[in-house]
Amino acid sequence: MAGNIQFPSGLWTEDGFRTLTAPLQGAFFTLCLRPELGALGAMPLFLGRIAIATAGADKVSVLDNLRCLALAGWIVLDEGEEELFVPRFMEFNGVEKNPNRLRRAIAESESIESPIVRTAVADVLYRLSRIDADRAAERLCKVESGQRPKDRPNIADETRHAVYVRYGWACAYCSHQFVQVPTGAPEDEAAGIWLELDHIRPYSLGGDDTAANLRAACSTCNRRRGVDDLDLWADKTGGA
Repeated sequence: MAGNIQFPSGLWTEDGFRTLTAPLQGAFFTLCLRPELGALGAMPLFLGRIAIATAGADKVSVLDNLRCLALAGWIVLDEGEEELFVPRFMEFNGVEKNPNRLRRAIAESESIESPIVRTAVADVLYRLSRIDADRAAERLCKVESGQRPKDRPNIADETRHAVYVRYGWACAYCSHQFVQVPTGAPEDEAAGIWLELDHIRPYSLGGDDTAANLRAACSTCNRRRGVDDLDLWADKTGGA
């Protein structure tokens, strides 16, 4: 599918893309040309293969670039499940205008393991306003919603409040400030985001629900971060 990529000329004038450094722009283009992305734009985290295709790169630098692209919103990255997704990939390769490619993309969505990537893919499929895409998105959401074990208790309100207080009711990654609320999670309706709890060491990798293992993160940054066992995101963004 790499030969079908058509990057829009307007991409260069988009604020979000212009603010990327030249190495990150190059990393994004290199990623989009990977044949493993298929028609959908999702693939396993093949750091070695990407590094080979990038002059002077190794697995560490490739992963660092992918993390930065995820934080900037250009990809969705789940290191725990070792999968990634390029949300605009179907736009770039013309899937939305080609029924055969769209059917292939929908079929590829069934093999995604990461609940984070599944949610992102579902969001893209819903925007296509097609019956078959909607049905695929609904299946993805049903699988994602069943990821939390039934015997895993909800995080206590006291713990949630303590974590929000510790971070000053702001996102640890982008520093978006929220207004303090007496109970529950604060929401910024104008921005369309809310404050959540983010596990420093992911629950799926042995982390617990104690306050020491939690940080405050806005809903956008929490989705983009995915699962990162090495916990380098806060280091790169100035968080705790």
